Amino acid sequence: MLVKGDLTPPHPAEMGNGLHGTTRICDTFVGRGWTVIDTMGFGEPDTGSVSNTNAQKLVIDFLKNVQGRYSHIIFVIEMGRIDLVTEIIWKTFLQIFKGGERNFVVLFTKTDDDEWLRENLEQIKIEFPECKQFQYVDFPAIDDDPDVEKANSETRVSERDRLESELTRMFAGSWVEPDIFRMGDAEIEKKAENILVYIANLIKSFLQKYGMKALQNSVTIFVAVVELVNVFAGGF
Repeated sequence: MLVKGDLTPPHPAEMGNGLHGTTRICDTFVGRGWTVIDTMGFGEPDTGSVSNTNAQKLVIDFLKNVQGRYSHIIFVIEMGRIDLVTEIIWKTFLQIFKGGERNFVVLFTKTDDDEWLRENLEQIKIEFPECKQFQYVDFPAIDDDPDVEKANSETRVSERDRLESELTRMFAGSWVEPDIFRMGDAEIEKKAENILVYIANLIKSFLQKYGMKALQNSVTIFVAVVELVNVFAGGF
């Protein structure tokens, strides 16, 4: 919406549906005064798990693609979905973009209720203590019913304009450079390995605390849970 201004096809980036991430590489889109780097989804690949070698290469390529200066680093989450998976993804996000915390924004989707954000803000701050900026947005899907779509279209435009205004207000003219910005290839490779080990240990700790059932049928980070833990954290 920020780049194109509406949801009419063709979409600049593939639209997600459900838990599986749909963005597999980093793409850059420019339009309407915004440059948006759309990152890969953190969900398990639709084709299944990947080898530890491919997992590390995937993270290396990802880190190289997000080396840059940022006015905003936005963590997007659906309203109400704060669970174990969200915690794993958020902690991974912090590892990847360490050093850019000043411009972090947590953006809740599927809500245009300012009151909801205000009422839940204290708990949200507990869930995301490293972030100081929070926003919400609702872009209703295109509807086949002309009357419904007319209302949805007006809501999308209104929400787009409000979100742009809020993001502009948040930006104080100070770009951030996450630590990865100045890393060379060797440092990137080491960071990728450290991230995978970190994720594996994090998942391992959750498995020990809550059991496999807590993560069953949920997304995983880059590779299947069991494989990742066995490869990078020495098994259960």
